[in-house]
Amino acid sequence: MLSIKVGVCGIYCGYCPIYKRERKNCFGCEWVNEQLRKFRESHKGCAFWECAKEKNVKCCFLCKDFPCQLHYGKEAVYTQEALSMWKELMEKGFIFAKLL
Repeated sequence: MLSIKVGVCGIYCGYCPIYKRERKNCFGCEWVNEQLRKFRESHKGCAFWECAKEKNVKCCFLCKDFPCQLHYGKEAVYTQEALSMWKELMEKGFIFAKLL
């Protein structure tokens, strides 16, 4: 089975501008306990992580407000077309990632 690292924002880590800029070895969202604590510490200040924590969701795609300004805003990492497609798939019940 293929395992892909995906951040709380739903971005494949290889496309994440922070990951690419800082060359961090992200743990993604599918790690627990000690590894998840390390992930949180290494991503302090990440708007996506803080928002998900505040709204008590594991991933942006699971939030009732998705997509929001973090995704559509000035510094958005997704294209409008991709977000529209994902939103439509979510409405049809498509699950984007297996979350713990």
